[in-house]
Amino acid sequence: MKENLFIVSLIILITFCTFMVFAQDFYVSTNGSDIPGNGSLLSPWRTISYALQSISPTSPTLAIINISSGDFSEAITMKDYTALKGGWNLDFSIWDVVNNKTIIQPPQPSQTLLTCSGTNSLTGLILKNAFYGISIIKGNVNLSYCEISYHTSRGISIEGDANVEITSSTIRNNTTGIYSYLAENVYISQNHFLKNSDKGIHAYFSTPLIEKNLFEENKYSIYISRDLDGGATISKNKFIKNTGNAIYLYRSNSKIENNAFVLNETGVLCEYYSYPNIINNTFFKNRADGVSFSFSGSSSKVINNIFYLNEKYGVHEFDAFSEPSLIFNCFYSNKLANYFDDGTTPTITVQEIANIHNGSSIVMGNVVTDPILINGTQNDFHLTFRSPCIDAGYTTDTLIINEDIDEEHRPNDVPGVDNNSEMDEIDIGCDEFYWTLTEEIFRDHILGRFLIPDFWRSSSDLNGDGVINIADLILLILKKK
Repeated sequence: MKENLFIVSLIILITFCTFMVFAQDFYVSTNGSDIPGNGSLLSPWRTISYALQSISPTSPTLAIINISSGDFSEAITMKDYTALKGGWNLDFSIWDVVNNKTIIQPPQPSQTLLTCSGTNSLTGLILKNAFYGISIIKGNVNLSYCEISYHTSRGISIEGDANVEITSSTIRNNTTGIYSYLAENVYISQNHFLKNSDKGIHAYFSTPLIEKNLFEENKYSIYISRDLDGGATISKNKFIKNTGNAIYLYRSNSKIENNAFVLNETGVLCEYYSYPNIINNTFFKNRADGVSFSFSGSSSKVINNIFYLNEKYGVHEFDAFSEPSLIFNCFYSNKLANYFDDGTTPTITVQEIANIHNGSSIVMGNVVTDPILINGTQNDFHLTFRSPCIDAGYTTDTLIINEDIDEEHRPNDVPGVDNNSEMDEIDIGCDEFYWTLTEEIFRDHILGRFLIPDFWRSSSDLNGDGVINIADLILLILKKK
């Protein structure tokens, strides 16, 4: 999947960088006129559809249609090598997608609002109240800083041979936010998925890379069914208060890493021959289980995760056929049991978990202890310097990743708090611990100045008295006010 992302990014980057050298700019404004307008800055057109009819872009020329704030009632079919850029004020002197809202709706809500089948860029648009918001059949499409909302079927529909990047956008109040079918090169990053009534993302026979998104109050945030060889990659996302399962897998080999799951139904539900790798995630206070397996065999791996205060089980096997490897996870205070083995046996203690026999799968190194998070209730899943999860993870598996949910490097050797002094091990959970200045001062005051390296000491000694203690902490607090 990483190779696919590189190919997608390279294609789009080369394509758009080449086009921008020869770009032609046209203008559409609510103050404009299709006739006698000519699409210039001084005489903009009134409608986007007329603008598209009036231009003839060809490679390597990219036609950019700049669109003012205001309301547009149109169903749009994009031409190849065209870009729509909304978010301008009425005289096109200020581009601000927050305050200059370019809103496009179809004349009839049963219509598809915008169709792409070539090389297109969509930026700064609010697309709402259609059947499909955007239909992408093929081609290279880049969408950013858009809002895709209130579509009765799909916000974005991607089918077939398409290279698509969807970034920095809000996708909300649709039935399904993004649907991807038979699409290998789809990159979805830094978006906010909110209140989609069925699915935030539905990938069917697709292998998207889904990273650094926020999913809130959807039903299923991500639904992966029958993915292609290699599976989807789901990384560095936050899943918060979704009404159903945050991730549902059906016959999927997805890799799920460095995510935080809180107050969902179940964090990850794996069914019917799904063999995911679930690595370095944090599952906190979900209303059912952290992870559930049903008819999922013995190829799944559950490594370096925190399962903490979930309402039912940390990990739940619904049947004896589900036998995942269980390696170096931290369990604590999951309400019914930390692990439910074979659909019959609740396990709570370290010894009980160590005695789990998952066929040929590995069970080792798991602990039952408070992970001591900063404030999970407030969605802060970072480890405190007292956490037993620091330096306690499993590092030798080839699947282990080299950065955490904040994109900080793993492993990080932390002087004074390592739980393994002989070698660098990664931390358990979605966060790799790094000192903050407040923690440095507090630790030094409690444990002794010798623990802080010289290159940190100068920045921590805020009052310059040569001693790092509670007085420096007070100064830091006063500075922050």
